[in-house]
Amino acid sequence: MVIYSALVVFSIFFSFFFDLWGILLVFLLLGWGVFKLKKIPAVFSPLLLLLLFEIFKIFVVKDAFNHLTFILELYIYFFYFLLGFYYGARKFLFVILSFAILPFFSFFYHLNINILSGFIVVLIAYVWLTDLTSEIKIPLTFLGLFYILRSFSLTAFFILALSFAFVRKRFFILVLLLLAGGIFVARSSLFERLLWISETIRIFLKNPLGVGFFSIKNYLAEVSFQGTIFTHSFLFQFLAEAGIISFLLLLFFLSKVSKIVLPERRFSFWVCLLSFLFDFSVYYTGIGALLFFVMGASCNKKSCINSRISLFIFKGIYIPLLAAAFVLFSISRNFAEGNYYLVKGMPEKANFYYEKSLPFPEYPALNAARALTKLLLYDKTGDKETFDFACDLLKKAIVYKSEKNPVWRMYEEGKKNKNSLKLKESAARILFLEGINLNDKVTR
Repeated sequence: MVIYSALVVFSIFFSFFFDLWGILLVFLLLGWGVFKLKKIPAVFSPLLLLLLFEIFKIFVVKDAFNHLTFILELYIYFFYFLLGFYYGARKFLFVILSFAILPFFSFFYHLNINILSGFIVVLIAYVWLTDLTSEIKIPLTFLGLFYILRSFSLTAFFILALSFAFVRKRFFILVLLLLAGGIFVARSSLFERLLWISETIRIFLKNPLGVGFFSIKNYLAEVSFQGTIFTHSFLFQFLAEAGIISFLLLLFFLSKVSKIVLPERRFSFWVCLLSFLFDFSVYYTGIGALLFFVMGASCNKKSCINSRISLFIFKGIYIPLLAAAFVLFSISRNFAEGNYYLVKGMPEKANFYYEKSLPFPEYPALNAARALTKLLLYDKTGDKETFDFACDLLKKAIVYKSEKNPVWRMYEEGKKNKNSLKLKESAARILFLEGINLNDKVTR
């Protein structure tokens, strides 16, 4: 228990940067805990069905690499739910370690304030599940609130305030008035978030079975969302990315869990639910694992029956997913090496590393990078086959093929006019959405 508590903390150092190093490390260390499991509650069954359904979708989604990456994260989350469910939150080593790293992230590294605040919110929920005395819990809570208010992260403050109001109903009106004032102050941010959510719902209505995990960024980047990769609501983004079937399975799981939450732990459970609804930090491995752990620790395990089938399935898919994690890691390392040489202006060497990657799972960003190297080589040689091959790769790399998508428009214009500059700009935008910002020397 202590090992896995510390593991969540240290995984945050990796997972805040969307690096497969962190996911692979955590996934490797889960093995011992997974095979040590002797039972799994029946309430867990909807999550397993969700996981299996999304695994089968790897073969149909357009960005299988990122889809599979989040499936690995989901498996980690579900394991931490079981860890919290069976072992509770009595150990407070995690709390000490977590608060100890807050100054590093806040003052020294200047981590995104919304991500940091999302972590602190769930951390406060964890504090109130431990056996620490109120004399320790209250100062730690105010310390967390200090970081949140210092960052002016109203979403995080709203989650905590509403969770408190749902538990202490006599303060409900007071909290609502306080929140109304906060909404008025941050109304422009609120309208922006509502716009993102409305766009997400539109994407879902056009793709009811989901566009694939981490793929919504390709759809939000139509006109005014070119720098946005999240909806800022895990539930709404999950709806668009996973589709209606997995979304209903998730809701079914949450409804079942809500019935077995211990009365004295409702505050922590409400924090988890509202974080799902109002925050996007669940997508970061360390935060998501902690949130599911808190949710599991909020439950009354004595009121549940166990499922042998669920236990067999959960253990059975660990090895295949571990193998998949190594494949993803290998692809990501070749991709990173290729990007290094691409930025250095060495397309031949960059292409060497790109070509070493396995063709499956499909990775649009890798195809965009390969297309970019081919276009740079075409600029030197003028070879028509190289140009055509680059166009084919770039077409595969564009997830959302629509005139509304500027990336697709640039591709069509560049291919029609044999304009390698337009095609390179199209490839560079795809890479930008993946967090890779190329310099002008590469794309010009």
